[in-house]
Amino acid sequence: MHISMQMRKLSLVTVWMVSVMVGQSSCQAAVVYEDVGFIGDGYVATANNLQINTAANAVQTYIGTFIIENTARFQLILSDLAFPQSLSSLGVTLTSATQKMGQLFQPGSFEFDASPGTYYLALFGVASATGSVPGLGLYGIQVQQLAISAVPLPTPLVLLVSALMALLGIGRGRVRSWQEWRVSRDDGYILNR
Repeated sequence: MHISMQMRKLSLVTVWMVSVMVGQSSCQAAVVYEDVGFIGDGYVATANNLQINTAANAVQTYIGTFIIENTARFQLILSDLAFPQSLSSLGVTLTSATQKMGQLFQPGSFEFDASPGTYYLALFGVASATGSVPGLGLYGIQVQQLAISAVPLPTPLVLLVSALMALLGIGRGRVRSWQEWRVSRDDGYILNR
């Protein structure tokens, strides 16, 4: 009987752990694309690109591509990192080969739905002509898949409750059988089931 109680406790803990794991979100926010770069008079520098621009205070552009591998909801975040100073203007447009997904004309974010394929970023910016280091500013851009819950919360609760009821029913059946066997043994005969 002692081993049976330990097995019942182990089964109960296992069922609880599985129901908790099923109920948790299976996807965390996954970064699909990110970049940080300088925009300044005379150049645009990023991790992937260096362009020379000889006109002072000119609009400078950067075009980047990335691949989305699954259908989901995504968020694009555009930031003016204000280093060494803020940019006077900053914007981005996100497209597929045939469709505009969204655009910003100042730092901020937007959400969009996307299916597998290649996507294109067109970023523009103008560095401020004033400040401690005139004509230079830093931007950041990130595209991330938004977290989704794989299973609604009520489902794990139903699993947990039904498993608990089943375990309790099996346990009561074993106790009843044990008691019937003891009674039959004491009366001098064995009860067959």
